[in-house]
Amino acid sequence: MARCSFASVCSSQAGQEAAALRNNVSASPRRDPSALRQKFDELVMCDFTPSHPRGLPISQWVSYPRLARLFQPHAPIEVWHKGPGNLKQLIIEWYKDDPTFAGLAENAWCKRVKINDPQKHPGSGTSSLHVYKFCFEYTPRHFPGL
Repeated sequence: MARCSFASVCSSQAGQEAAALRNNVSASPRRDPSALRQKFDELVMCDFTPSHPRGLPISQWVSYPRLARLFQPHAPIEVWHKGPGNLKQLIIEWYKDDPTFAGLAENAWCKRVKINDPQKHPGSGTSSLHVYKFCFEYTPRHFPGL
């Protein structure tokens, strides 16, 4: 049996197999990060617009739980298997280079904030909780009567 050197046919075949695997993975919308981002933009961000933190009061920022609820029926299962914060990290990654947030630290447009909850949480003795909020303004695409 002939042995192959690293730079011969074996490495060429390995390179071709790796390229084919990359193409198969990226062809799948479930695994392609840009396809997932596109789906998020089309289904969720169509109703939100990134805003500069100085121009939008925190009370009007969208909460991460709301974004997650809106996207949950449409996101591949892999997004949720990595944990509840996975989508939050993806959103941060997707929008960190948005021109609206240019020059801002991540924690300037994605903040953990304390909100009051009108119903006390059983056993907690408190009526407030912490959630992450994104500086995305609600700008619905559907207008009543149109």
